[in-house]
Amino acid sequence: MFVTTPCDSYTRRRLRPIVETVLLCGKQNIAMRGHRDGGALNMPIEESVSRTTEGNFRALLQYRISGGDSTLQKHLETASKNATSIRKTKKNIVISCINDLISQQIVTQVKKARFFTAMLDKTADIANVEQASICVRYVYNNMINKRFLKFAAVIDRTGLG
Repeated sequence: MFVTTPCDSYTRRRLRPIVETVLLCGKQNIAMRGHRDGGALNMPIEESVSRTTEGNFRALLQYRISGGDSTLQKHLETASKNATSIRKTKKNIVISCINDLISQQIVTQVKKARFFTAMLDKTADIANVEQASICVRYVYNNMINKRFLKFAAVIDRTGLG
């Protein structure tokens, strides 16, 4: 059981714009990373550094700050560089948590569904590594839903190639 403390409230306030920006990128199918995706966020946006080289995620954070998000600006200015939560490892943790929540919602709906089917399709990624996409199709609240669940590595256990 979690106990809410003033520190937790502060942590939530400063992480909210970062999580909301990750969610926006996911909902709009916007790639987050750029060529220069590390280090401190340039504030204010420096003309010498192109927004496109920093990546969409960082550009959206800069946009939020220029739009008056003082909580985000204060967090990024005062937090130590390993505590800003905008590095790729922290973003991956946020993405993983969001994935877990969405997967739980889908599984809950599938369990309540009257009819469902699992779908599997094998494809190669850009590195020519075989992957299977796993989707589920189900009827929930009298609507047909088709949801992507995950990519899974395809492993040939027969030794036939």
